[in-house]
Amino acid sequence: MEMQYPAPFLSKFNPNTLPSNIDWSMTNPLHADGSDYPCKGYNHVLGTPEGAVTATFAQGGAYNFTIVGTAFHGGGSCQASLSYDGGRTFTVIQSIIGNCPVFGSGNFDFTVPSDAPAGNAVFAWTWFNNIGNREMYQNCAAVTITGGGHRKRRLDIVQPAKLAKRFTPFSARPANFIANVGNGCSTEPNKDVMFPDPGPDVLLNSNNVADVVGVCKPIGGAPTSSSPSATPTSSATSSAEPTTTTAEPTTTHEPTTTPEPTTTQQPSTTPEPSSSTSSSSELHSSSTEAPPSSSSSVAPTSSSQAEPSSVSTSSTTHTEPTSTSAPSEAPSTTPSTTPSPTSTSDSSTSPSAPTHSGFSSASSSSSIHATASPTSTAPATTSSPCAEATILRRGVAGPGKFLVRRRRAVSD
Repeated sequence: MEMQYPAPFLSKFNPNTLPSNIDWSMTNPLHADGSDYPCKGYNHVLGTPEGAVTATFAQGGAYNFTIVGTAFHGGGSCQASLSYDGGRTFTVIQSIIGNCPVFGSGNFDFTVPSDAPAGNAVFAWTWFNNIGNREMYQNCAAVTITGGGHRKRRLDIVQPAKLAKRFTPFSARPANFIANVGNGCSTEPNKDVMFPDPGPDVLLNSNNVADVVGVCKPIGGAPTSSSPSATPTSSATSSAEPTTTTAEPTTTHEPTTTPEPTTTQQPSTTPEPSSSTSSSSELHSSSTEAPPSSSSSVAPTSSSQAEPSSVSTSSTTHTEPTSTSAPSEAPSTTPSTTPSPTSTSDSSTSPSAPTHSGFSSASSSSSIHATASPTSTAPATTSSPCAEATILRRGVAGPGKFLVRRRRAVSD
């Protein structure tokens, strides 16, 4: 049996072969020692006029190869392969298990992988016969693989078969099967060999199959798996898996706002001395300045409301407030945020800053404690029976200012 289409090297079917170089024994198997593998040794004509291309196939196209002859040896198993390195390695594109070849003439379908490299290649048909000596047959032809397009299939014979296909990148397809040529393995007589790795395109025509006997070794420098030297033009990276990187969300922390003290009482009007006060205690205000911190911003770390201290009922006793707001040590470049008792804050004051002044109830003459602005220079006042009390009033002298109103204390 021999391949008719595509026309092999030095074949009588090849119009490029010189009549004097025609191999009339093209139907013979390869040598038992594998010395004429691959292609019966005829791949040496590549690059010469006799090695010119005899067929053109397109990526993804469906075609068939034709085998003719009468000594079909009960059929067997065949493979169609492509080589891009002159026949040193082959990549399987179709495996047919059983009923290949057939008596007389037979056309066997194959599809060029859509990611097969475009360019010149060697197409090979290999056959392992069912009946007779354990032999290997191989014919090779020069072909060209073009990028894309399809050609109508030549379907002269319909092959009854079970067809299983899956997409596999060309670079991941197996090498062609080699046996019966002194490489350590052989096929079982009267059986259709089941290829150890037939590839993704397999046509199963037989239930009389057998595995290979022995361990197959590469011959002639051919590896056990084939990877083409040419780079696919259409899908060179189709098997690459993409890396999805999931970005962790960034949590934005809202700035912490100093809560409004719950015990701070906002004075709405100028406090008048209560007539129901049981003692002649004087109203006092402390203008003692809190030492400014090294930072231009004073941020209370806890409640900035100073609790008023006890004031005795004696008119001559004065108790100064003992608590001051703790300045923050964290440096800041923002304007001063010292809370002001005024209802209208300056342009740099935080809207949620608490008021640092408060008044006690009228039943007990407690002192009023207010933290002065860092820029205040008002001196501290002392108390006496007839001393003047300094009462702070807001909202009169403008935003961020205090109006000092002095009234002489009325003694009983």
